[in-house]
Amino acid sequence: MRIFFISDVCKFVNTAIFYFTFFFIRIVMYKLMSQKVKQPIKINLDKDRVYFWCTCGLSEKQPMCDGSHKEKTDKKSKSFKVDETKEYFICSCKLTRNPPYCDGSHNK
Repeated sequence: MRIFFISDVCKFVNTAIFYFTFFFIRIVMYKLMSQKVKQPIKINLDKDRVYFWCTCGLSEKQPMCDGSHKEKTDKKSKSFKVDETKEYFICSCKLTRNPPYCDGSHNK
């Protein structure tokens, strides 16, 4: 029989709260966005230029950040560069596991 220590229970509860909060926020954001925004956005990106991908869903310039998050949420944009100049499919649903690129998570 295993004896549970308070520290074990606290770790479990903290982990559960973290994951609940993380997924709850993502689900709420996803539901608030229009269906049009849930699709990947095809965009031409230039090599060696720094881009800022919107992680909060509030930007009017989706999928790129316009700073709308600054007064409304603690989320920050994700900066990235591309290796070559070409068209990319950038995630706008914010569910991707490979940010900022679309991995089809919006279909699941």
